[in-house]
Amino acid sequence: MTKRNASLRGKVAAILGLGLGLMVVSGALAMTSIRQDMTATGVDPDARGNCRVKIRHLGSGVDGKLRVNVRRLDPGSTFEVVVDSVRIGTLTTNGHGSGRARFRTAPRTGDQFLGVDPRGKLLEVSDDDGDDVLEVEVDDDQDPTHVRCCVTEHEEEGEDEVECEDELTAEECAAAGGSDLGSGSCVADPCGGTGGGEVVRCCIPDHDDDGPECEQETAAECAERHGTNLGAGTCDPNPCGPISPPDEIRCCLPDGHHGDDGEGEHGDGENEGAECEQESALECDMRGGHNIGPGSCDGDPCAASPSGAFLEDGGILF
Repeated sequence: MTKRNASLRGKVAAILGLGLGLMVVSGALAMTSIRQDMTATGVDPDARGNCRVKIRHLGSGVDGKLRVNVRRLDPGSTFEVVVDSVRIGTLTTNGHGSGRARFRTAPRTGDQFLGVDPRGKLLEVSDDDGDDVLEVEVDDDQDPTHVRCCVTEHEEEGEDEVECEDELTAEECAAAGGSDLGSGSCVADPCGGTGGGEVVRCCIPDHDDDGPECEQETAAECAERHGTNLGAGTCDPNPCGPISPPDEIRCCLPDGHHGDDGEGEHGDGENEGAECEQESALECDMRGGHNIGPGSCDGDPCAASPSGAFLEDGGILF
């Protein structure tokens, strides 16, 4: 790191506050450490968990870590870790319902790739039905006056390197001759540093029913757009969104099959006719129902069929 850059770091370090996390400055090293408990959503009331985020600013870039710890979840099950509606990895529980997932910008053994800064974003743990079991809005200790600044480091030997600095104001970035990319984090390097030119799967958060979109972009382009970098791979099928619950269909259940007591919904054994319920195709088949495909149960579609394909004397064929 050049003397000029070290001087800028020193000036910035002198004015940094503690924020929501813990900022430690020592020479060329600045570290943010955040630990938060996660909240059970009610899907599994006993669920417990916490997350830890560590961001270290080094002379060669930024080292980001995220660790998610859970307990009292379904044992021997796999859950998904989601940040800002984008699936970033998985977590598997042991026989006691406890588990841990580690993510890092430069993964080591046992780590999954971290291609997004979780600070200020919603972190969720979802089950195999796509339901959120635990969640937390991760604290954001980033200074809103700071920008992502691409600064060229002139090396005495070899090619010049472009480093991302997110501890500078726009004025300081300009004074350093850097390129101001606006607010954000250098955890996913938008300046084209190490690996910045690699084409990756970039997930652009989109909080509508379609979920996040996947695009093939360079790592630097993805970071500049505040996307989540999932590393190299294909966008087909879309790797960005959390898993979806099993596709539900309209299941026509004959009288006597739709109550837990085996006597129909009303429990009195009376012939109330077939009932429409939204179920997975597998559940419908297991309960002896008739799958009439996707759609709404409004209008009692089990009492009549436009095609008459499964009607007999006004009743349903089973």
